[in-house]
Amino acid sequence: MKSLKPWIIAVIAASLTLSVIAGASAQGPGSPPVAFTGTVTSADGVVAANLAVESYVGDQVCDNTPGTTFRRAGESVTRYWVTVSHASQKAGCGTDGAEVRFTVGGRAVTQVGTWSASSAVHTLNLTLAPEGPASVSVDVTVWQSLRTNNIFVSTRPAGASWTTHNTPVDLSALSSSGNFYQGSPVPITVDIGGGATVNIDVTVWRSVRTGSHFVSTRPQGAGWTTFNTPIDLSALSSSGNFYQGSPVTVEVDLE
Repeated sequence: MKSLKPWIIAVIAASLTLSVIAGASAQGPGSPPVAFTGTVTSADGVVAANLAVESYVGDQVCDNTPGTTFRRAGESVTRYWVTVSHASQKAGCGTDGAEVRFTVGGRAVTQVGTWSASSAVHTLNLTLAPEGPASVSVDVTVWQSLRTNNIFVSTRPAGASWTTHNTPVDLSALSSSGNFYQGSPVPITVDIGGGATVNIDVTVWRSVRTGSHFVSTRPQGAGWTTFNTPIDLSALSSSGNFYQGSPVTVEVDLE
């Protein structure tokens, strides 16, 4: 069998190399990230430069590289730049049509972007969302049934209408100190205005020694704050079926 000439070997080798490259190209690398940029404004005043800008698809952080706010020379407006990963780079991130949310300096914005591979850079001007209150005032009162002695809780945002929670508070458990009967937490949703709500827990404590009742409140998952003045349960309700506790106003920290 005759050996192949050197130039034929070179042609075959080149063909094989092109085939490998073509195959790799057909599979394709992961889709590249897309960038979002624009201005950042706030009703509170000028937004600072060098604030972190984070992007989210659902609850997944999708920054491809750290984003930030910045100022161009001679401009008073603040701008931002952030790149958002494709799902092939980070699971749960960008796909065509996916909504992208942003935070600036840890604060939410009112606009939502749309991830699309149709453009490498998307312009979206951001406005910082109004900051909510640091705390909310909640009135709490306690009712005691004359017939059963069961304790019930009513709550209201300060100055609004009362909402009574009709499940009796379970006061059978002793506190760790042994000085109180510790009520079961009552979960409550409080309307704080502007369509916003906050979830808090309210509980009742009864002194083993004196029988006096106290209330505690907390943002759900946080620590308890106890109001140390006993609830006055000497007044009868208009129906004559309950002792009606004196209202207690507590400040529930939302942070």
